[in-house]
Amino acid sequence: MVVRFEHRPLTEREKKQFPGTGATQQVRLNEAAAERMLHAAAPDWGALLTAPAPTNASPERTLLAKHVDRYTDKNSFDYFIHKDLGDFLRRELDLYLNTEVLNWTTLEQGDAARLDRVLARVRTIRGIGGKIIDFLAHLEDFQKQLWLKKKFVLETQWCVTLDCVPEALYPEVAANATQCAEWVELFAVDEIAGDLTNGNVAWSNPPSVAFLKANPSLVLDTRHFDRGFTDRLLTALSDAGPLDQQTDGLLVHGENFQALNLLQARYREQIECIYIDPPYNTDSSAILYKNDYKDSSWLSLMESRLALAKMLLLKNGVLCCAIDDEEVWRLRGLLQKMFEKEMGIAPVRSTPIGRTSRGKLSPTHEYALFYSGETAVPGSLVKTEKEEQRILSRMRTDAMRGGTFFARGLTTGGPTVRNCTTRSSLIITMFCVFRKWNGMTRRESTKFWKTLVRTKWSCGPSRNRMEGR
Repeated sequence: MVVRFEHRPLTEREKKQFPGTGATQQVRLNEAAAERMLHAAAPDWGALLTAPAPTNASPERTLLAKHVDRYTDKNSFDYFIHKDLGDFLRRELDLYLNTEVLNWTTLEQGDAARLDRVLARVRTIRGIGGKIIDFLAHLEDFQKQLWLKKKFVLETQWCVTLDCVPEALYPEVAANATQCAEWVELFAVDEIAGDLTNGNVAWSNPPSVAFLKANPSLVLDTRHFDRGFTDRLLTALSDAGPLDQQTDGLLVHGENFQALNLLQARYREQIECIYIDPPYNTDSSAILYKNDYKDSSWLSLMESRLALAKMLLLKNGVLCCAIDDEEVWRLRGLLQKMFEKEMGIAPVRSTPIGRTSRGKLSPTHEYALFYSGETAVPGSLVKTEKEEQRILSRMRTDAMRGGTFFARGLTTGGPTVRNCTTRSSLIITMFCVFRKWNGMTRRESTKFWKTLVRTKWSCGPSRNRMEGR
């Protein structure tokens, strides 16, 4: 009998059918699975599968339920391969011998015969223990080699915008129904109507070559095409230059440890910034991957991945890690040990109404931890064009009203005139607006100001004046 299981989140209907969380919910799922298997099995199997296999906790358990429980437990246990099991067990054996077998107080009071007996016991335990350790270490080292062995890349696909695709391939692209269906699903291209913005070319099924030319930002995915088309496309792209230089994005679908290992050869010490959002190790959300590790297992998982991620960073690169209250202090200690500099911790308000947490207060925030090398220095954010326009608009309005908005804070190195009168404030603020509109640097504006007018001013509680000469 072969029974296939799948590991996936439960649907809303299944959540109602199998209430509970964690182990309680899994028990209900196992019972339902065992019942379905009994109904589907041949009659001859019934007596075998329902044979008793009781335990103290479950005296009514059947043989089938035993195997179902064992299978689900095996696939949900924390499983880690020790990096150096042999040395670890030898250290533990020495500790055991020194603390439990070699009792120094007793030896001091004993004679030579007692000492000989103790030493003989030590040699025996060490000999037997050494053989057991060698056997276990051999198995663990073999599993470690299998885990560290570079994995095969099973599939490689390319996502290319249409402006990079040769027009000679456009007819094949337009005729690919799967690609067109993806465009409809992702970009709603079927809603594009012909107007002046796209050359009066509307969507049709299949689309015309003119439509493809009018929408050059549409993304072509080579997984929808055969090998011959992909080879011709890559050949055309290679004629324009090395593919590695033209590729401006890379998406790896795989186990994160193996993916980070794969990236080492190409991107070692070349990444400026890394952002990671690891498992928070809480029961706050239903996610596909395991999210309830033991704290030590979770730290081991994080340490191995962070060590590989750090090797990808530049010397002044920055790593940002999102986490919540459950593991923030453990993760912070790990990052402080691994990185030279802690740039800061930013609390992030993520859930104003509070996140569900069994038996605990409901947190409304998370944390962003920033770490880097010694030479990294955080810089100021670059203002967007919208922010620049908003500031200039406020400057113009403030200048007309005789205010001191720009003169107070935005003239770096300029005079402080927050107590000056309307007239002096207006002159300085209007000059700052003039400087901003004309794209003048600070040095150019200073030189222009000195050339235009040489000014001295005094600000007092009762009188402010500007004298030019």
